[in-house]
Amino acid sequence: MADKKKGGVKAFIGNYEVNVLSGFRIVFPARFRNLLGSQIVLTKGIDSNLYVFEISRWQTLIAPLTSRSMLNRNVRAMLRYLVAHAFLLDLDSQGRVVIPNSLRELGNKTLEVGDKLVVAGLYNWIEIWRKDDWNNAMERLKRDVVDIADLLDNQGLGE
Repeated sequence: MADKKKGGVKAFIGNYEVNVLSGFRIVFPARFRNLLGSQIVLTKGIDSNLYVFEISRWQTLIAPLTSRSMLNRNVRAMLRYLVAHAFLLDLDSQGRVVIPNSLRELGNKTLEVGDKLVVAGLYNWIEIWRKDDWNNAMERLKRDVVDIADLLDNQGLGE
């Protein structure tokens, strides 16, 4: 996924702190806005967070699930979790988006105007976390990262 304009990689990388603005809006960092386009898919994340997808990436993620039998209970469950909670949203000219009511509960707390969030790029998608929950997740990751790396290497995902 090369970014021909800058000769770099077209990927969501880094993390940024943002505030919940009036109207429950958040502003995406300029680097992310340039990659997202004018519409995004915003849905519940698995780790008490939110996921943000550029439209084509969302379609790629969902395609394997939608091609499976609806009789498979795990497929139905994952589609309920991801798709039934998803919103197709327009970014305004300043890269802002309104977080819908049903997605305002993160980490068992309801978002309030002024709350601090972390918008984290994970290469193909973005996660939105409450700042405290992000910090806690990063502390757990510090403890576990060596074991995770070993496990992934043993599964053939290392260099």
